[in-house]
Amino acid sequence: MGHYDECRDGYCGSCGQGPGGFDGKVCSNKNCSNHQRPKAANSHQVGGDHYKSDFQHWDMIEENGIGYLEAAATKYITRWRDKNGFKDLEKAGHYTQKLIEMHLERGREPRGKVSPSDMALFASSNSLGPIEEVAVNALVTWRDIRELEFAKDAIKRLLDVARERGYPEEGGLPSAKPDPTFRREDQ
Repeated sequence: MGHYDECRDGYCGSCGQGPGGFDGKVCSNKNCSNHQRPKAANSHQVGGDHYKSDFQHWDMIEENGIGYLEAAATKYITRWRDKNGFKDLEKAGHYTQKLIEMHLERGREPRGKVSPSDMALFASSNSLGPIEEVAVNALVTWRDIRELEFAKDAIKRLLDVARERGYPEEGGLPSAKPDPTFRREDQ
């Protein structure tokens, strides 16, 4: 019996989520064991396979109303090992710098905020290391300049650690497989 068969009369048969949180087709309760995210666009990728996870970047961004600059910076942090290496981290730093300038010069305020549970799910689904997780979290939850500077410093630290570990400056990593020693112990 599938999730849709268990849902009747506007209530999810698994978690009991009621009107306003359930549309009869997809349960919006992220903690529900039968929670279903839309799969059509997520089922394939144009131009690579660096976004294969149960909780994709664009889903986190759209579901939480995150702004463009934060989204761009976190996209590059999330994919740097599988796509363009150092160049992606440098782009993340560039978008973060622009966000800092917009905040200081034009009063740009945060847009959206990712919950701790969504951040943990995103980090786990995308195999983020500790520094990557800290940088992404700071960018999707910031409320003042100190948090943006913290994100910028975390991105610099990622670049430093990658250089110390001998990752190539150009292009992606030599292997598409994650390097668990870099992700956990060295960050």
